[in-house]
Amino acid sequence: MPVRVAIVEDETEHAKILEDFFARYGAERGISCQLCRYTDGREFLAAFRGQWDLILLDIEMPHVNGIETAERIRARDEEVGIVFVTNIAGYAIDGYRFAASDYIVKPLKYAEFYLKIGKILTRLSGQKDACIVLEMRGNMRRIGLAQILYVEARRHYLVFHLPQETVETTGCGTMRELEERLQEKGFFRCHHSCLVNLHYVYEIGKDCVLRDGTKVPVSRGRKKELKERLLAFLSRE
Repeated sequence: MPVRVAIVEDETEHAKILEDFFARYGAERGISCQLCRYTDGREFLAAFRGQWDLILLDIEMPHVNGIETAERIRARDEEVGIVFVTNIAGYAIDGYRFAASDYIVKPLKYAEFYLKIGKILTRLSGQKDACIVLEMRGNMRRIGLAQILYVEARRHYLVFHLPQETVETTGCGTMRELEERLQEKGFFRCHHSCLVNLHYVYEIGKDCVLRDGTKVPVSRGRKKELKERLLAFLSRE
């Protein structure tokens, strides 16, 4: 899957340079990038649903500047990569309180882009499959797979059980589709309505008992395979 990149830049010349840099880098490194450009923070925030892997933010923009945009992004998505693009490096330092990945100083040079963005894209390419984007009440939320204890199907919803909360969503397809997506990432469908993260399994008896004491139902016909999958999973950890 391509790395999804949003370029939020009001100056067309600089936006075009960044687009060309991404195309060049992708061709050189064999990384596919899906790009979308927004002309200011207000336009971007109106379209933002947590769908991006990396966001390049010009700091000096009309209506809503890059720092304000980053603050609003972080209120909705704690994981997405943010890179500031600025004329003055000192401005970007202010943005680090919003967990920015890095900054690029104008005038834009490919050598700097290659080193900074290249490092981030390489990391993102390896981490994309370590998280899932959930749709909830019209917004999107990125959740690391390691946070998920188990997933439960309730009527038309999938409920993601996390250590401190539950998240209900309709945007991940069916339980069967989710099972196919996560079965190679340490998850097992122990019941027709439950997909459990093997990392948290503590005991298998009548139920599947998680480390925090939570009991997840296990179908009689799936218990043997669950034990086999758990042993195989633990041997790889």
